Amino acid sequence: MYTKLTPEETADIEKQIDHCSLIERSKTMLKGLIAGQTFLRDLMENLVNSSGYKRQKIINELAKILEIDHKSQTNNSNQDKAEPADNPSNDTSKEREVVDEAAKNNDSSHNDGTQKELDLPENPQKKHPKRGNENFQSVISKLHVHEALKPGDKCPSCLSGKLYPFREKVIPILIGRSPLIFEQHRLQILRCNACGQLFEPKMPKEIPVSGFSTSAAQATMILLHYKIGVPFASISTLQKAYNCNVSPAQLWEAIELAAFAMEPIYNELKQKATNAELYYTDDTPARILSYYANNKKNREKKGKNKAPEDRVGMYSTLIIGCTPIKKEIYLFYHGRKYAGENLADILANRDKLLKIPIQMKDASSMNVPAEHPVSEAKCNAHAIRKFKDIRHLYPKWVQEILSRYGAVNKIEQNLTKKGATHEEKLAYHQEHSLPVMEEIKKYVKSLIDDKKVEPNSSLGEAISYFLNHYEGLIAFCKVEKAPFDNNKAERSLKFIIRLRKTSMFYKNEKGCKVASIMQSILCTAQEAGINVFDYLMAILENADKVKKNPADFLPWTFEQTINAKGCAYHQDQCLT
Repeated sequence: MYTKLTPEETADIEKQIDHCSLIERSKTMLKGLIAGQTFLRDLMENLVNSSGYKRQKIINELAKILEIDHKSQTNNSNQDKAEPADNPSNDTSKEREVVDEAAKNNDSSHNDGTQKELDLPENPQKKHPKRGNENFQSVISKLHVHEALKPGDKCPSCLSGKLYPFREKVIPILIGRSPLIFEQHRLQILRCNACGQLFEPKMPKEIPVSGFSTSAAQATMILLHYKIGVPFASISTLQKAYNCNVSPAQLWEAIELAAFAMEPIYNELKQKATNAELYYTDDTPARILSYYANNKKNREKKGKNKAPEDRVGMYSTLIIGCTPIKKEIYLFYHGRKYAGENLADILANRDKLLKIPIQMKDASSMNVPAEHPVSEAKCNAHAIRKFKDIRHLYPKWVQEILSRYGAVNKIEQNLTKKGATHEEKLAYHQEHSLPVMEEIKKYVKSLIDDKKVEPNSSLGEAISYFLNHYEGLIAFCKVEKAPFDNNKAERSLKFIIRLRKTSMFYKNEKGCKVASIMQSILCTAQEAGINVFDYLMAILENADKVKKNPADFLPWTFEQTINAKGCAYHQDQCLT
């Protein structure tokens, strides 16, 4: 039977416990039980008399004390109340919608009216939880304690309980400061008045006595310029606003020095990419000032298939190598070579015993690697875009094409969301997507054959593109692991397009090489899901070890190397 204790009764019981013959640990436990009972009684009374936000807050506090995950239990109870998913009237899976839409647009000639659904787990509903205080990663963490109370003191409110550490309230505060800060280290040099010998104090290892910048400053400049796209001149202007002047030449010298330390990682990534099973490739224009002097002479040279040094065009190439161990390697190149030629350089060192790789690309002939066989997969997003651009000119015919193409695209998206394996995706596409692609081919061919569309019109050109590259466009239905589109490379190219828009150009080949090193490492590290700044710091602070064993410092191995070998690693280099 529950007995409600008054503060006087509680104090009397504690005195009796103090004078009994129990050991100290047992006395402490008994007092704790009494204090806990009093606390829970007061909490429950407040819970009964409260409502709304205050009630929910008390429930949360009670759940923490009793170590109950009440939120997950609430979610489970709601799921139990939901109607079963196998009820046809309540089946709202996206997969069924996709199949129904594809079936609606298919002819009865290739569809018997029944289609199988892929036996995959249901895609969980997207949740957007609130971001907690623990997600704020602060550089400086300070603990503030109570000015008068400490753990173990008697509660000034009830005068019966004792205080204990309950939790920490975290308040994140943004602190503004200059991206780069100069530190002045003055060395007191002593000299003997008899022999003239000089004595100089030793400096900490993290301070570059002969250099210009710390590894933290170099990592900051690399991220500002190559990841965010801030030009050197803009960084210099920002520094002037803080009265901490750094010239663009000084910034370049520090980054060039960092590139020398990071080049072994870049070479190791290229080596790892030679044995990838899938390559995404794409090009975008580039501007290299030192090449413009030769462009006038190169224009006078006639003929096709010119050597790279005889061309006028300049290109930035991205090659994404997807390895069998599910690692994606991003390689950037800047110069006169096409994407196909850069890929050929990678495939030249490929193991001859490996299977022919898949290459996802657009229809440009510049993407073909000469003398190296690949399984071509062409981008369906390019084909869809060609029809979308002229939808306002031919609304009826283009809508027929896009509705079918949209059904295939939905199937691909649904399979990706459900996490289907490559084997399951291929089988499902062969059963459901390939008939729709054949239907599109039959329909667009009839528009040309029946002379409804002029072959030289914009719609005729889009149809010709689809028919001419049809085998590459349906590679995702025939080749395992072949992607549906080249959007991964298209999105990643924005990484260098942003820098091209702000900085306008590279000065010479050295600038191109430094940019290739930085962009490749940054993009690969970002895709690996690691802290990019910490990764750059680890490379720069262990340059000697990186040079000897670059494989130990790849984005997916450097943390194990740091922990196992005790390498230098300073996450915070604020020395003031």
